[in-house]
Amino acid sequence: MPSIMNLPQKTLAKQNEAILAHYLKNVLKPDCQADNNLYFFSLHFHYQQQTLIQAKETYRKILAPILHRLLGKRFYKKPHGFTIIEHGKRNVLHAHSVINILDKTEKDLQEALDYVVAHKPHLNLTCRITKDNPDRKTYIPRTNDLLIKPEYYLPGLVGYLMKEYNFDKREINFDNLHPHELFFDKDQLFKTPLRQIKESKPKRY
Repeated sequence: MPSIMNLPQKTLAKQNEAILAHYLKNVLKPDCQADNNLYFFSLHFHYQQQTLIQAKETYRKILAPILHRLLGKRFYKKPHGFTIIEHGKRNVLHAHSVINILDKTEKDLQEALDYVVAHKPHLNLTCRITKDNPDRKTYIPRTNDLLIKPEYYLPGLVGYLMKEYNFDKREINFDNLHPHELFFDKDQLFKTPLRQIKESKPKRY
């Protein structure tokens, strides 16, 4: 049965949105005094993923070695990001992640990407870091195509990632949302952060 967030009628729409936005911001920036070092990852799969579960498994196998190389073997223990699997306007499953690379640099990230592409050819992966917003010509490219952008405006980024949720509904499904401490734990992979979201207490922004 899908996990849902069931909220009283009076908390719908804006309050639902504020609760989720607050939760996502805390995942990315647990220390309010720390500077963000955020990167937005967007992956289009080479083969069209048929189910949400298949997309999660495929993306986890691609993202894990990158973060292992970048942040170390215990990267999944660090509160650094989350992943959302989306259908998008064309109803083709694809993945987005927002990752705080902490004290690493863009050069470190590029070196991690280059290493994974060179040493794990079975992933059929192409990667690039860009500051632009290139228009992808296809949703099903010839490789697993990973596009990465530095991000400097957290509220706008969080707003973009919440676009597929209907906050007017009493029940909200979070099966496609994964903080990375769940996403990279095989025992937790198919759980959703329902309790953490419900217990999130947003401040007034």
